[in-house]
Order: sequence, then C-alpha cells, then structure tokens
Amino acid sequence: MANKRYISFIDQGVEVWNSYMMVLTREFRSSFNNKIDLTRIDLSGRILRGIMLSHVNLTGAKLSNSDLFGAKFMDSNLTGANLTDADLTNADFTGADLTNANLTGADLTNTNLFRVKLDGAILSYARFQNTFLSKSWKRYLKDSGAREIEQAQWVEDFMDILTKSRKNTLHINIDPGSATPKEIGEFLAEFSKLYRMIGGSGLTFESFGVSQVVEGANE
Repeated sequence: MANKRYISFIDQGVEVWNSYMMVLTREFRSSFNNKIDLTRIDLSGRILRGIMLSHVNLTGAKLSNSDLFGAKFMDSNLTGANLTDADLTNADFTGADLTNANLTGADLTNTNLFRVKLDGAILSYARFQNTFLSKSWKRYLKDSGAREIEQAQWVEDFMDILTKSRKNTLHINIDPGSATPKEIGEFLAEFSKLYRMIGGSGLTFESFGVSQVVEGANE
C-alpha cells in the first residue's frame, strides 16, 4: 500500500511534493529506483500538472481522469495502473513499465514513451498524436484500437535522421511556445542524450533566432 507519509505530501500540492522528491532523490541517491511506494494510491480526478513521479512504484495506482500534463514518470513501475481518460499531454514515461495498465481514452499527445513496456496495456481510444515511441509497438497500438497512430513520432525515424546528420552540426528549429527556460533546458538535455547514443558530435538548437550549442555530445 502507498506510504501515508508520501500521500500527505502529495495532498499538500504538486509544488510541495516535487520539493520533497528532490530531498528523497538526495537521500536515496543511486538506490532511488522504486523506493517510493505509492502502490494502489488513489489520485483519480486530481489536478497534478508537472508532478514528479519518476522512479516510483505506482503498481495498481488509480489515476483515471487526472490532469497529469507534463508529469514525469521516468523509470516508474505503473504495472496495472488505471490511467483511463487521464490527460497525459507532454508527460515523460521514459523507461516506465506500463504492463497491463489501462489507458483507455487517455490523451498521450506529445508524450514521451521511449523505452516503455506496454505488454498487455489497454489502449482503446487512447490518443497518440506526436507521441514518441518505438515502431515495435505500432502493430500492438493498431490492434488495441488506439487513435491517431499515424501521427506518432517513431524513435527509429528520429534516429535515422540523426544518423544521417551526425557528421555535421544538426540544426533544429523549435517553437518554445509557453515553455519556461527550465522546461526548454530539460528538453535540450534529453535531446542531447539521444544524439549521444548514436555518437553525435554536437547539437545546435535554434529558436526564432536564438541559438544554443550543446557541446560534448559524444563524451
């Protein structure tokens, strides 16, 4: 069952919880993964925009109808979690385990599903517009009745573009929209990680005339 101490911090709001998570990250250090026990927690219908739930055990968690815009679930265990009709727009599930999770009707627009496990997940009517994930799940998504699959962003296509560009500086034009400098920085950092995976030599990001070069991309 979910630790009552952790629940009390979440009940105080996203900002309080996220600050507490930073403390826990320092406390657990390298042994952090899934130390935070939120199994079967009920957060249905809650507004939890930007909440940090990475490296957390959320097995069987109830998150249906929740607003989880921009939430972080990296390397978390969401086995059997209920995410029905949840707003997961811009959320990051990199490395998360969504085995047997229920994502019926969930909005995964612009969501990062890099290295996720979706075995047995229920994806009926889930929206995958601009969702970032591997082509290995394409057939499963189609068979599961997911929506807007053809508008998904496939990892393999992305890697192919980077591979063709890695001998030169890669120029990417981005529109930051309403994103904060911190959010833009996090995006650039994740992008740089992907480029390093294929031995990239450096990235140049351009946003309406403002350039930032990420050095040491093959360190």
